Amino acid sequence: MHAYTLPNIILALLLAFSSFLESPNSISVEARKLSTSDGVFKVELIHRNSPLSPYYKRELQGFESDNKSDATSYALKGNNGGQYFMKIALGTPKVEFLAVADTGSDLIWSIYGDTRQSSGILATETISLPTPHPTSISLSSGIFGCGTDQQGPYNSPLEGFVGLGAGPSSLVSQLGPKINYKFSYCLAPLTSGVSSKLTFGADITGPKVVSTPFQIGLAGTQPTFYNLTLNGISVGDINNSVQLNSGLGIIIDSGTTLTMLPTNTYTSLKYSLKSAIGLNTIPSPLEDYDLCYNTSSTSGQQFSPPDVIFLFQGAEVVLKAFNTFREIEDGVSCLAMMATDGTPIFGNIAQVNFEIGYDLKAKQVSFAPTDCTKY
Repeated sequence: MHAYTLPNIILALLLAFSSFLESPNSISVEARKLSTSDGVFKVELIHRNSPLSPYYKRELQGFESDNKSDATSYALKGNNGGQYFMKIALGTPKVEFLAVADTGSDLIWSIYGDTRQSSGILATETISLPTPHPTSISLSSGIFGCGTDQQGPYNSPLEGFVGLGAGPSSLVSQLGPKINYKFSYCLAPLTSGVSSKLTFGADITGPKVVSTPFQIGLAGTQPTFYNLTLNGISVGDINNSVQLNSGLGIIIDSGTTLTMLPTNTYTSLKYSLKSAIGLNTIPSPLEDYDLCYNTSSTSGQQFSPPDVIFLFQGAEVVLKAFNTFREIEDGVSCLAMMATDGTPIFGNIAQVNFEIGYDLKAKQVSFAPTDCTKY
C-alpha cells in the first residue's frame, strides 16, 4: 500500500485526487454468466434498519434522526439512519467492511477510530466488491482515503463510504470504461425484508423509462453532485401543481433519507397535500416532520395520499404514498420531506421502487418504476 499523508481529508483528499488520478488505474473486472454484457455485475445494498442489517435493532427501527446538519458537507454524509450499506474489501488478503453507497460523495474511504473524520491518508490498494453471485470486481490500484484523526461525536456503526458521485475519485469513475461509465440501483421498501441491488455497467431500457439530463456539481461546490432540473411538482393531477419560478436545481442523493425543498416550495406542497388528503393532522413525534397523520386501524380515517409528480426536465417521476410518507411510529405516518435553506435534495425514500440509472457519458439520469423486491 502506498500512502500519502494529507490534512483535512474531507476537503484535501478531494483536491488531491484531480492530480493523483492522472495515472490510469490497473482495473480487473470479471463477470461470469451474470449478464450477456462484459463488465455488468450486481452487488447487494442493505438498508441500515433492515432486518438483514447487522446493525438492525428492532426497538430503534424508524426512530433515528433523518436529517443532515449540512447537506453538502462531505463529513458524515447521510448519518441519519436511512443509509444503504454495501460490502467492500481492501487489500490482499481481503479485509471486508460495510460502507454507505452514496451518490453524493466521491471518495471511497474507511474510518479508523470511532469519531468524526477530520484527517488521514490517501492511499492506493486493491479494492474488491463482494457480490452475491459467482462474480468478482477489483481495482488493483484503487484509490481510497483512510481517516486516522477524528474529531467530534460519531455514533454511527458504519465503517466507511463508497462514493458513487460524478467526480474523478468515485468508484464509478475509477471503474470507468470497464462499466461504460454506467450504474443503476433499485431500492426495495424497508418493510419488504429483501436486499436492494446496485448494478454496474447495464442500460435501463423499457417503455416506462424516462430520462432527465444532469449537470455535474453546483456553484461553489465540488464536482461531485448529480444536479437535476426540477420545473414543478404536481399533487394528484396537473391542475393542482406547485409552480416554481424557474427551473430548480436539485441533487439526487442515495445517501440522504428525506427530500429537501426550498421553504416556499415545501410549504406550497405541504398545503396542497393537506387539502388533497382532507384528514385531521396530528402533532409530529419527531422534530424533522411537520405533516403527520394517525393511520392506525382505530383512527376511523382512510389515509390515502395522492400521487406526487416531480416534473424534472424531460421526465415526469410519479411518487406513490410509500415515496412521500413514512411510518415513523406504529399508526403514525409523516411526510418524508422537509424545508431547507440549503441545497435541495431528492432523497432516497422518494427513490424506492424505481430503477434509477446514471450514465456519466450521456450525462443523464433515468427512472423506471419497478418492483425492486423482484429485481
